[in-house]
Amino acid sequence: MKRPVLLAALLLAPLGAVAAEPAAIIQTACARCHGSEGIATVAATPHLNGQLAAYLADTMQKFQSGQRQSVVADHIPATLTASEITALARHYADSTATRPKQETDPAKVQRGSALYFNRCVDCHAESGRVGDDDAPIMNAQNLAHLSVQIQAFTEGKRKFVSLMRDSYRDLSADDLDAIAHYLASTDQYATPGKKKKRRRADGS
Repeated sequence: MKRPVLLAALLLAPLGAVAAEPAAIIQTACARCHGSEGIATVAATPHLNGQLAAYLADTMQKFQSGQRQSVVADHIPATLTASEITALARHYADSTATRPKQETDPAKVQRGSALYFNRCVDCHAESGRVGDDDAPIMNAQNLAHLSVQIQAFTEGKRKFVSLMRDSYRDLSADDLDAIAHYLASTDQYATPGKKKKRRRADGS
């Protein structure tokens, strides 16, 4: 009867014992670019701290599957399981580290503020501090990263989601650059207010 008992013990062993701990994965696969607490350490790299867990997990899964392209080789290793990706996303989402201040152009920030409240606020509310679904938190984000991603959308390297196509319509490169400067300039932990309703495609 020893073999059945041993088999039962193996079957009842917690699945977490097989998966790697988030801290171990972070140190070997994430920290060199995003830091252990989500503060980017490499140029044009996004800060991950405080980002929506669902957005982070979805993005990592897209990198892993090749649905979203990356300049980083083996960006999300194929060996990572769905549960490990979820754990990593929760770790960075829960991080309360403070994003560093960046040098921005005051004139561009002022121009970008007006454009943001006209085009972006419905999905990236409270100066980018509030997001949901496929609209990530944008405030105090790395300026170079914002600029690279904006260019990727305008060049068709990334697909527009939700109302983005309408929001980008007729905006010049200078307009988009100004919005990036505005979002990069915002404080990360200002007290958020009430989230505004998302603008529908018909403008209502």
